[in-house]
Amino acid sequence: MRYVNASSTVRAGPPTPCRPEGRDVSADRGTYVERSIDEHRSLVARAQFVGSSGRQEADAPGPLLRAFLAPLLAVALLASGLPAEEPAAGTPGSTSFYRDLLEREAATFGDGCHVVHTLMAGLDVQVDFDATVAALREAGVLPREDKSWIAPEGPLTKGRLALMFCRALGIRGGLMRRILPGSSRYAYKEFLTLGFMESGGERQGLSGAEVISILSLCQEWREAQGGSGG
Repeated sequence: MRYVNASSTVRAGPPTPCRPEGRDVSADRGTYVERSIDEHRSLVARAQFVGSSGRQEADAPGPLLRAFLAPLLAVALLASGLPAEEPAAGTPGSTSFYRDLLEREAATFGDGCHVVHTLMAGLDVQVDFDATVAALREAGVLPREDKSWIAPEGPLTKGRLALMFCRALGIRGGLMRRILPGSSRYAYKEFLTLGFMESGGERQGLSGAEVISILSLCQEWREAQGGSGG
């Protein structure tokens, strides 16, 4: 598989808001009106960082908001450059995956691998966990040797997700990130600097809503660099 940005190496800079023109997006599943990235982010923000930031439960998205966000998030990802691949037999469909992820209080390592693979491939790839891990290893996002934490139902921490995205996007970051490119701690600190995550520690887990929001911000950042990380 050819990745959109698997080998690009760029210097990280502050994210620049992307405001694509609204347009009709036609797909086999129907015709949707694309919303701007800013509108998408304002909706995601209401579901973002609940729990890890110490907010009250009342701030959590209610059932109606979640029901509205789920298809919108999937469509927004497709409209912003992540077209869906037809689901393979035995694998979840794109919309169902993001709807389920949005509902999860604790995202799994398998969820993180899926969204990173999606961003790198440029489409929502519907393959099983082993195939996803193999692709990420081939691209240098995951280590080739077996690790106990490389498990589909294992916890997804901020540090591990930040490191995967840094490698996928070629984000070099600051001095310590360059000296220790395999450090999840400094990848996490780079994501704090970029504003992609809130503080809480590299070992803190992530909710599904946070993972979706981080994916969206990484996609925006890549587009701001010229669409391919340059």
